[in-house]
Amino acid sequence: MSYHQLITLPEKSISKFSCIVSNLLIGCLIVGMSTAGADNIPQEPLHLSAVLQYADNPNPFTRGAELDYEAAQADASFHQSSNQFKFEAIIVPQTVDRAAPKTDNSLSDGYATLRLSHPVHDFGRRKAAGAEAAVQVEMAQHQVNDLKALKKIEIMRRYFDVLIADLDYGVKNEKMTLAFLRYNRYQEQFDMHEAHAEVDVLDLETIYREKFLTRQEASFNRRSARRNLGLELGFTDYVPRDLETPDLSAYVEREVPEFEQMLEQILAKNFEMKHAQLNLDRAVLAAKVTDSKYQPQLDAFLEATEWEEETGSRNSASVGLRFRLPLAAGKNRSRDRQMSQIEIERARAALVQAEHNIRKRAFHLWKELSLHHVNLAASDVRLNFRDQYMDRARTLYELEEQSDLGDAQAELLRAFMENQLAQFNLALTWSEIDALMGNPVYPY
Repeated sequence: MSYHQLITLPEKSISKFSCIVSNLLIGCLIVGMSTAGADNIPQEPLHLSAVLQYADNPNPFTRGAELDYEAAQADASFHQSSNQFKFEAIIVPQTVDRAAPKTDNSLSDGYATLRLSHPVHDFGRRKAAGAEAAVQVEMAQHQVNDLKALKKIEIMRRYFDVLIADLDYGVKNEKMTLAFLRYNRYQEQFDMHEAHAEVDVLDLETIYREKFLTRQEASFNRRSARRNLGLELGFTDYVPRDLETPDLSAYVEREVPEFEQMLEQILAKNFEMKHAQLNLDRAVLAAKVTDSKYQPQLDAFLEATEWEEETGSRNSASVGLRFRLPLAAGKNRSRDRQMSQIEIERARAALVQAEHNIRKRAFHLWKELSLHHVNLAASDVRLNFRDQYMDRARTLYELEEQSDLGDAQAELLRAFMENQLAQFNLALTWSEIDALMGNPVYPY
């Protein structure tokens, strides 16, 4: 089953707009340009579900978060690894004074050591660091998911911009054509019979020139919208040409939920809330990691040393355990604890602020969702009225009676554009709510 359909008008109006739709498609072909040799350019006609997959491609909007996720994974992998061996070389070139008189004042007493060590027990330091690293991974993953959802919404917005720009151009082109025909008819009658005053001709020409200007602006808007969509997909030279209007009935048929019910789901699953809560957890774990620096540590070691000056008390090789016990740290420990507590309080405040922001955003979207549903119902009635009005104007025209067929045709196209715009706004608002809830954006 296909979830996409071409732009369609009510069945009775298909023949009325065949010429306009053909002109729009021809215009799209003229406007569009594609980059030769680009392997990953999407196949046209474009489908919304296909172009949304480009949000998963590397792009500047999400790349920083993806790199943070890779870094967090690398850090977590290190803390989870059992291979914590440390292999180091120590070289100490030095000289010492001789104790015996009447000899040279100094001699070389340097040495070189190879040391292999491994922590045996660190009294919770490694466990705390590993827990913090795991939280960092989860935080980074939520950040990536959040940005990818926002990226999909922006692609969807740019996609709808192209469709609306095409319809807007059609409306303004029709208005310009009507203005030209009226002006041209008056001009011809004025030239042949002087049936009209020159001021009336100039008035109609002024209207036509204004309509022509708005039509030209709409033409540039079509190009601009296509270029913006291409850039949003990650292409610098590719300009999309042919787009299909998606089937948005799934959004139209979704009922507006109660606000409290919607808010509860958002607060439970929102990526930003999870990120803020995890940031608080991370701050608490980071405090434990900082405090563990002042805990004892037991290491196993293996050393081999080469001395320039051999004595009977020096070992060339040794193996054993080394226990390190910090005895005093001065103000360092109290300072570190204070800084850790400040970070915890900062993270706690950020969590509260995130909840406040989400509550305000959720109510705004719920309000917009309710208004878009009302507007869509009104646009359905308006479209039905314009369709029937068009039928009456067409009948009068065929009976050779006075009719505003041209104006009726332009207004019907405008009503269709407004109906599509209402559907697009509804779909975008639902998508933003889905993103707040942590749900997939446009899973159709």
